[in-house]
Amino acid sequence: MVPRQVSDQLLIKFSDLSEFDFDYEKSSIWSPPVPRRAFITPQGIVCTHSQLMGKLPSRRHESKRRWPTCFHDMMRCL
Repeated sequence: MVPRQVSDQLLIKFSDLSEFDFDYEKSSIWSPPVPRRAFITPQGIVCTHSQLMGKLPSRRHESKRRWPTCFHDMMRCL
């Protein structure tokens, strides 16, 4: 996968599409981003999106300290 900034720089550098006989419409370089299925924490633990969301408090237990608690719970997974 190529970051957007890199692809923009390549288009500027090689603006003539016929120069290398490359068909950009058929290239997988321009495919949409693939969503992450899992995350690796600094401790080396693999955490899926559902596990991450499971560590967050449910909305039923909202309080004045909702954001700091939410942040703390999310950081526990990392």
